[in-house]
Amino acid sequence: MTVTTQGTLRAAIYARKSTEDSRNPGKSIADQTREALAEVERRGWVLDEALVFEDSGISASRYARGKRRPGFDALVEAIEDGKVDVLVLAELSR
Repeated sequence: MTVTTQGTLRAAIYARKSTEDSRNPGKSIADQTREALAEVERRGWVLDEALVFEDSGISASRYARGKRRPGFDALVEAIEDGKVDVLVLAELSR
């Protein structure tokens, strides 16, 4: 784990929803992001806006294999590049 010079962890947020259909009871991307931001602030972590990743309308089920999730791919790249110390998710199914 890498810590910034001030000793503060660098956070990233990932929010995804298969559909914004009102019949789907999961949290909206906006709700997920808002809850994750509140947690980042509560813990005193640092969040760069470039480290908020979203995928809307893209399933992550095993039946959706082969579908690209650009937000998730960018998140993995940021983690591999050492830009992220902690990942915050507001929806447990992510």
